[in-house]
Amino acid sequence: MAVEYLDAVRIAHLIFFALGLGSGSFFDWQALRCAKEELSNRQIAQFRALHQFVFFAVGGLWLSGFVLLYVRTGLDVAQFSPKLWCKLFVVTILTANAFIIGRFVRTKLDLAAGRRIVDLPVSDYFQMAMATGVSVASWISALTLGASVYLKTAPWEVLGLVLALIYVCVIAGSLTVAFAARASIEARQRAKLPAL
Repeated sequence: MAVEYLDAVRIAHLIFFALGLGSGSFFDWQALRCAKEELSNRQIAQFRALHQFVFFAVGGLWLSGFVLLYVRTGLDVAQFSPKLWCKLFVVTILTANAFIIGRFVRTKLDLAAGRRIVDLPVSDYFQMAMATGVSVASWISALTLGASVYLKTAPWEVLGLVLALIYVCVIAGSLTVAFAARASIEARQRAKLPAL
C-alpha cells in the first residue's frame, strides 16, 4: 500500500478512536449527571444517539485497524506482538461492552423515563455502573497502549499487569463513585422527609 494511503488509514484510525473516546466519555458523564434527576424522553433519545455514535466509532476502529494489521503483518499470527494481541483484546472488550449496553443498559434507560437513575433496582444500577467502568477502562487501556513507547516492546507480564491494574482500578472506582452518589442522594432525600 502506498505511503500516502497508509497515512490516511492511520489518520482515520486516530479519528475513530477520538470519536469513540469522546462520545463514550460524554455518554458516561451525562449518565452520572442525570443520576439525581428524572430522565426525560429527550435525554433517553440523546443516550440512544450517543450509543449509536460510539458503535459507529468502534466499527471504524475495527475496519481501519484491520487494514493496518494486514499491512504490518499480512495477517500472519506469528508476527503479532504481545502489544498487538492486547490491542485486539481491548477492542474486543469495547465491542462486547457496546453490545451489552445496547442490549441491556439502553433497554433499562428506555424504561426509566420519568424516573431517576438512582431509583432503579440495585441490580440494574450495578449493571449500568459496571458497563460504565468497563467502557472507561477499555478506552484508557487503548489510549495507554497506543501512546506508550515503553509498552510497544514490553513483554506479556508487563502488559498483562498494566491492563489488569487499569481494569481493576477503573471498574472499582466506577462502582464506588456510582454507589456513593446513590447513597448520598438517598441520604439527602431522607433528610428532607418530614418526621412522622
